[in-house]
Amino acid sequence: MALSFAGSNSRVVLGSLDALSGASQLSIAGWVRLNDVNADAVIAIRGAAVSATSPWSLWRDDVGYTTGRINTLAVLVNTDVGPLRVEGSNNLLNTAGVWCHVAMVFEAGVSQGLRIYVNGTKDAYVQSTVGHSQLVANTDDATLGIDAATGWFDGSMAEMSLWDKALTDAHVARLAAGLSPLSLATEGVWPVLYQDLVRGLNRPGIGPTVTSIGSFATAAHPRVIGPRSAVTLCRSMPASSAVAPYRCKVATINTDGSQAAACFLPGVLAGATSPIGEVFN
Repeated sequence: MALSFAGSNSRVVLGSLDALSGASQLSIAGWVRLNDVNADAVIAIRGAAVSATSPWSLWRDDVGYTTGRINTLAVLVNTDVGPLRVEGSNNLLNTAGVWCHVAMVFEAGVSQGLRIYVNGTKDAYVQSTVGHSQLVANTDDATLGIDAATGWFDGSMAEMSLWDKALTDAHVARLAAGLSPLSLATEGVWPVLYQDLVRGLNRPGIGPTVTSIGSFATAAHPRVIGPRSAVTLCRSMPASSAVAPYRCKVATINTDGSQAAACFLPGVLAGATSPIGEVFN
């Protein structure tokens, strides 16, 4: 299952996420399914509204403010030098009721340092971050699904994750192929926050406890899998990381989709679309 936002007053407060304040790298990724493709819709943001002073914002952009491109994914970050913005190609997000994997990456000091991805593919429009050292220091709450000035999120989300590292193209492609964000732990890429948004919002995840405000429902969500090695790593994390709900079970999908193998089931298999269900002790 996934979390369905009401579109008028629903948001998930992620807290201050101090590790991302003034960070030189930031990645955000997750699954979204839009009900409304005729308006802006904020996916994730730090601060009260999308603006040149917002440390970072990721949203579905109906019409790009600077380029005029339509139905796209957009990202805005504010750095020690100033704001940077990417508005993606036309019609990246123009179909209602379809799950899409979206991601953004900020990596200071490189030629393609601000980039966006839809369904695992890096968009052609990127922004150089050469000369930019870090995001502005800011500990305002980060949220999913809110920004009254730009547009409430009307649709569903699942597997939302934030990192203080720059994901590679290969990392994002793996996530879009259905691997759990926790599977990146096999390479030491630990999320600052991970919430699968499968059941209750305060279900243990990674990072701070999140808070829901407004009206929500549940929605079906595609499978997400991960390799057995990720389980061992996650179980080795401190108890405060609260990853205990995540268990291992033999499934029929290898990590590359080729053959039967042991898979890590992070909980997204729970619900109507799952032939297996969750795995408990």
